[in-house]
Order: sequence, then structure tokens, then C-alpha cells
Amino acid sequence: MQEPCWGSDSGETRGASMKRISIFLAITFILTWAYEFGVVYPISSGALVGVPPVAAQFATGAAMFFPALGVLITRLVTREGFKNSLIKPRGFKKSLPWFVVAWFGPALLAAIGAAVGSDVPYCVLGGTALAEGRGEVLTPLPALPRCHAVLCKPAFSISTPELFARVDGVKLRHRPDTEGMVVALEGGDLGGAARRMYNIFEDVLPPRQAEEISGIKNVLVQHGALGANMSGTGPTVFGLFERAEDAAQAWEELRGTYRDTFLTETL
Repeated sequence: MQEPCWGSDSGETRGASMKRISIFLAITFILTWAYEFGVVYPISSGALVGVPPVAAQFATGAAMFFPALGVLITRLVTREGFKNSLIKPRGFKKSLPWFVVAWFGPALLAAIGAAVGSDVPYCVLGGTALAEGRGEVLTPLPALPRCHAVLCKPAFSISTPELFARVDGVKLRHRPDTEGMVVALEGGDLGGAARRMYNIFEDVLPPRQAEEISGIKNVLVQHGALGANMSGTGPTVFGLFERAEDAAQAWEELRGTYRDTFLTETL
């Protein structure tokens, strides 16, 4: 019985076709993962400090070209050349808009998000970053060292516009140690980063809410939290722990009073 053909022009056998596919997959995966771990991961984790968000998007988007590069290298390895190659830029003008969307889409989303809300650009970028301006100017930072966290949300709500108005109407006595926090993150110092956590919105909370937030923080610290803070404009409070046992004990105590209490760990 005649072996079926797998190449329209070359008449290659099933075995030859599978060999070519295997070479292509091996080359593409090696190139892609080497690039991801060597370039993309250091940028996204903050190991490469000072990379602008737009440059980070370009660096990430470049990975989509590796399958095409894998085809080129495969054809060189198998010596089949590029005659009658399907990688000719047929219909390139029709495909160009999709390339533009893939390349500039994330950066465009961040820009649109900045107009919608100050925290949206960070949600698009992700990771650990220093936010400046209204929150739209982001500088990637090294990730927080792996640790355990307890999050506790009290039953009341807090008005974000009201807290911003309160902050604007008072002279703040304390500010976060941003430079010290950056140094701690760059040095992988979990304790140093936790000790420098500070939220100015806690200084302008109404008395009853401030008392409850303070009570939750005290429970977290008493169980060994390296630091505890209200998150943003609240009301959720979080604590960072080095030991899983300490975090579990804090979670057990708080969940008896607060239903929305969660135990997790950073990545």
C-alpha cells in the first residue's frame, strides 16, 4: 500500500512530517521559554528595575514572533529551504491591524484605564510597582518575598471620595517611607518592607471605624504579623506573616468575628 502524502509539494511521508513538526516544536519551546525566563520574567517580577511600562509591553509582545522564528530555523535545519514556503507575507495588509492590536493593546488599555480610574493602569500591568502621579505612572519593582497573608474585611463600608476629601483637608504628620520600601524590596527584605507599610487614610478615618481597624491590626500583630495595614481606602485589613502557623492562628481568631476573613500566601 502506498504511504499517504503529508506535504503538498514534497510528497513527504508521515514519519518525515512528524520529524519536522517535532523539530519545530522543540525549537519554538526552547526559544520561547528561554526568552520568558531570561527577559519577560525579570521585567514582570521587578528584578529589572526602571523598565518603563510601555517597554515592558513591547518586550512581552515580542514573544509572539517566536513560532514564526521557529519555522524559519526548522526550514534551515531540515534543509528544505524557502521555496513554496507558506510564510510569505500574503495578505499582510489585512493582518496588520491584528498585529497592531496585539502589540499596543495592553498599553492602550492602561492609558484608557488611567482616564477611568487611577488604579486601573496597575491592574493592567500587575506585579509589584511604584505608583506615582494619580497612579498612572508605574515603575516595576522586585516582588515581595514569599510570605503568608491574612485579609480581614469588617462589615462596614468606607466612602473613597470622603476619605480623599479628608486627606486633602488636613496636614498629614506622617508619610510612607517610599525610598526605604524600595530598598527593602530590592534587597528581598520581607521584614523591612513590612515595617515600612503605612496608609495615610488610616489617619483620617472616623473614630468608630478607626477603632475597629486598629483592633484588627492589633490581633494580626499579636499573632506575629511583621506588619499590618488597611488596604487602600479600606475597609479590608491585611497582615504579612513569615510563618504559616502564625498566620493560621490569626485567621482562626479573626474569622470568629469577621465572616470575610481569608488566609493566603504571596506568589
